[in-house]
Amino acid sequence: GEVSMDTATVIRAKCLNGTHIYADDDWCGLYAYKRMAGFSLWGFADVNRGDAAFIGGWGIFDVDRYPKYEYWFFRSQMDPALRIQGCSMGPMVKITNYWMSTSPKNTHVYSNCQQIKLYLNNTLVATQNPDAGFTNLPRSSIYTFSNVTWSAGTLRADGLIGGTVVASDTVRTPGAKTQIKLVVDDHGIPTIADGSDFVMVYVKVCDANGTVVPTDTSRISLTISGPGTIIGDGDSHVGVNPVKAEAGVAPILVRAGLTAGDIVVTGSQTNLTSGSVTIHTGAFVGTKNHLDGAMAAHAPIVRTFKTTGDRFVMPQEFTGKTVTVAVYDLCGRLLYSATIKPNGMIDLSKSRINPNTVHLVKLALARGKRESN
Repeated sequence: GEVSMDTATVIRAKCLNGTHIYADDDWCGLYAYKRMAGFSLWGFADVNRGDAAFIGGWGIFDVDRYPKYEYWFFRSQMDPALRIQGCSMGPMVKITNYWMSTSPKNTHVYSNCQQIKLYLNNTLVATQNPDAGFTNLPRSSIYTFSNVTWSAGTLRADGLIGGTVVASDTVRTPGAKTQIKLVVDDHGIPTIADGSDFVMVYVKVCDANGTVVPTDTSRISLTISGPGTIIGDGDSHVGVNPVKAEAGVAPILVRAGLTAGDIVVTGSQTNLTSGSVTIHTGAFVGTKNHLDGAMAAHAPIVRTFKTTGDRFVMPQEFTGKTVTVAVYDLCGRLLYSATIKPNGMIDLSKSRINPNTVHLVKLALARGKRESN
């Protein structure tokens, strides 16, 4: 919830600053060490622990890779003027409050801006500088607005640099749930129809304004059409369909098939408006010169294919020639290898492959055996 996430973030910030009681347990001398050039996290995301029944909650993302408040704190430590292509950077503002009647009255905002103006329903609440005392961090980036009087509506934080608004964040008091919304979390990376590529989709329970209802923990039913599948669908141990929301958000993984096209995923719940999202998948065109070192060292021509079944049709350029064949599963385990001279088709039925799964077939002309047509 908002309280535990915000509390954990402030504790982390104070530990890094060397001013929290937990910093006394810093046996390795990482916290607030003047000669330390950087800091890394042991766990990027929460994990299912093998030695305990509870989830290890030390990550800045939850177990479903959904960002927690700590993620935004680390973002706020970055230089707002820094730009790296493909990375989420620049000025940023994040309000760590759901703005419900039960939400904390001391409202925190994380930002790498110089100043924050907080508005409630377009009326200025206060103008704040960063909290003092974080002298051992790259920057003071936590802003505390104390005893903000709650009323339903919209809370907006504007971040200013040099007196100019350069970033903003808004939260709205959630109403009753009315609809389902789906969001593809692909970060602009295309999904490829190779039988193994997959992408995260977040299913959100929202009110009429599209605000996530953070108290919702209901289950959402899913359907899918097009050349793809929901990973774990039909497996009661996974419990993915219907999928259960946590704080109004539920994750699913959608895997592409072997045919390019549009995959449509729909989420529905009784008495709510259903939501859908389309995932566009591109064609897999194979990989050239992409074998492990042992094969690539003696192979002037190499091709890699993803396929299913126990019969593989040999491409024309390899037919009738001495070819090194290696078959791997999608975890990279070698299932079969041989040097053969096929005539149109390779019979893999005696190998260890499962004909119902996707596997890699890698072909190379063996050294010294390259014949002309």
